[in-house]
Amino acid sequence: MYINGDLVLTQMVRGDLSDWQDYGIALGNEWTGDRPWLGEIYMVAIFSRALSADEIKMNYGV
Repeated sequence: MYINGDLVLTQMVRGDLSDWQDYGIALGNEWTGDRPWLGEIYMVAIFSRALSADEIKMNYGV
């Protein structure tokens, strides 16, 4: 896992995403909308594969 272009966690997670069709993604708040978030989101990207360290740096602009 990378945060702000820095590697913070390396861990192998077993499984796949084949049964995730019933799940959504909420950014900046709970699904209920009752926890307002005051931050800023500059970029969100979801990839179909893991990116290399060089690709992470390129995307983050390091």
